[in-house]
Amino acid sequence: MSMYQVKKKDGTIGRFDRFGALSNAMRAGATAEEAEKATQKVENYIFSASSKGPVEHTKVRDQMIKALGSVNQMAARTYSIFQK
Repeated sequence: MSMYQVKKKDGTIGRFDRFGALSNAMRAGATAEEAEKATQKVENYIFSASSKGPVEHTKVRDQMIKALGSVNQMAARTYSIFQK
């Protein structure tokens, strides 16, 4: 389980859901390997950004789109559509 804190849409603070991130990336069309690479990049971002407190969900979403884009452009576009 992740120790990284994320501020969710409803304003609550929760832990980064690594399994959810992986699942959503694969649902968007990424392979398991691509989803793992993208999720790792997002975790690295959250680790760096979390020194200032919980990371906004929109920042996490943007980082996942960017990370997916580096491994699978189509999955990144799909993710950006269904994760609004």
